[in-house]
Amino acid sequence: MPKPYTRRLSTTEVKEGFILIQKDKLKLFPEPGQAFNLRFKDKDYYTRILPVRCTCQGPDKPHCHWRLDASGFIHLLTDKRPSIKITKAEDTLYELELY
Repeated sequence: MPKPYTRRLSTTEVKEGFILIQKDKLKLFPEPGQAFNLRFKDKDYYTRILPVRCTCQGPDKPHCHWRLDASGFIHLLTDKRPSIKITKAEDTLYELELY
């Protein structure tokens, strides 16, 4: 079983309703754009990981950041910068925990 994805969210992620997925951790999730369920507090949320084009390294180095859409459940995260753990439970089911 793959390792869980863990990180402390930024205030921007919580405010804007996404979870940044680091490029080297994309392999822990379904292919970008492919829908899957994320279970949090005994409820399943339909989500996907989507690319966001960026030029934060300058206009000559365009690239993508990867975001998990958390808009359906981000309001349940009461901490300003929560630490999260996402674990694969089944093929299209992942579980989100706070720690």
